[in-house]
Amino acid sequence: QAILETTHRLQMDPLIHSYWQKYDADGSGTISADELDALCQDLGYHIENPQATLDILDVDQSGNVGFKEFATWFAETLAAGGSGKTQEVLANLESYPEWMEWLIKSFRHYDTDKSGQISKDEFSRICEDFPFKTAPDAWMEADSDGDGSVGLNEFMAWVWANYDSFCAEPSS
Repeated sequence: QAILETTHRLQMDPLIHSYWQKYDADGSGTISADELDALCQDLGYHIENPQATLDILDVDQSGNVGFKEFATWFAETLAAGGSGKTQEVLANLESYPEWMEWLIKSFRHYDTDKSGQISKDEFSRICEDFPFKTAPDAWMEADSDGDGSVGLNEFMAWVWANYDSFCAEPSS
């Protein structure tokens, strides 16, 4: 119910809706990598790899950005004055493309239900695959906002803080 209300609220936001209509240029109901690149260019973001940028925003892994994914990202961008967490991820994507590619693939690997969040159960697999001594403490660190799940931004920050534990390949 809460998700439906949030989606409805975002659809009703005239600014978000107008950007959606403008950049869903082909009217497909999704935004492709090329359409996302045009949007980012107009917002002042120079993106070297539009497909990788789309991969970050494509929570459901459909290959395109749907309205809910777009509206969530765009609302965060507006609220943060263009400097939200997703923009930090985009900046890191440009600076460290191989690391970001690994990070996105790893996040998706452990997000087995494809929710765009890593649950505590999914997170336990990370702790089994990599040499962490204290899984409960690791969970508390990774779930930095305490909402009961770990999003890509939290995952990125947590992996960076525990870089040494990720130097080896997973055991499975």
